[in-house]
Amino acid sequence: MKFSEVIEQASELLQRRGCITYRSLKREFALDDEGLEDLKVELLYSYPHVVEDEGRGLRWMGTSPVSSAAFQVSDSQPQDSRSQTLDVRPISYTPPHLADRIRAEQATMEARGALEGERKTITALFADLKGSTALIEGLDPEEARALIDPALQLMMDAVHRYEGYVAQALGDGVFALFGAPIAHEDHP
Repeated sequence: MKFSEVIEQASELLQRRGCITYRSLKREFALDDEGLEDLKVELLYSYPHVVEDEGRGLRWMGTSPVSSAAFQVSDSQPQDSRSQTLDVRPISYTPPHLADRIRAEQATMEARGALEGERKTITALFADLKGSTALIEGLDPEEARALIDPALQLMMDAVHRYEGYVAQALGDGVFALFGAPIAHEDHP
């Protein structure tokens, strides 16, 4: 198997499971220590929602394409088959222009030698859909996602409009930060 195929399969596995240990990655893909290190570096660099989990493995901090808001119905499908087909395009938490600003701030911090981070006062926002459990009770998962995903997207768009950072989608809501990682004096 090509290394690029290992990267793709490992990222899909990580997104599906939410987290995976380094031991599991070694066994799943028959990797030696050097191969595991290469895979780890590639996943951490290439996927903005992958973080290291206390040296034990990797954790996917974005929406999971299998269990949450990461599937969108493709508009390129004919109307009658659209409800049957899911397009496996992950919804990005962070639009490219904000991701670029975050990377620029990180580079500035690294240039200053602030590798341990910095102390900031921030604003945290938790928002969810009131009554969503009753709304989706008894629906198929695909039908439930079709109802909830547009609302999640509106929430994320509102956060991004004010340069906030969606740290996590929580099923029927979002956890967002303002003032970090992009600093704003008026973040509240």
